[in-house]
Amino acid sequence: LLSNDGVVTALRYNKEDNQFVAKVQFKEETDVKSETIRVSDEWVIDTFGKEVTQKLMDRANHEEFMMPVNKDGSPIVLKLDERKIVRVKYHPPR
Repeated sequence: LLSNDGVVTALRYNKEDNQFVAKVQFKEETDVKSETIRVSDEWVIDTFGKEVTQKLMDRANHEEFMMPVNKDGSPIVLKLDERKIVRVKYHPPR
């Protein structure tokens, strides 16, 4: 570690506060300390790019799940079985 620089060890998006949070390790005299700090959206975009930034935000907004998409941006389809729906019947609540 350099004396005045911090190393980002983790990064996440906090959806409640709409902000990015980073865990940073830095050296203070002879001790290595760790701190959680807010970082700006611009810093995250400039450092990691828009794609990673969007993935972090999607993960926070979908309870740690990421929205899987193909290279063209369309949703990924997972075939579960070979059954086909032939008819649907509506049952009103009782």
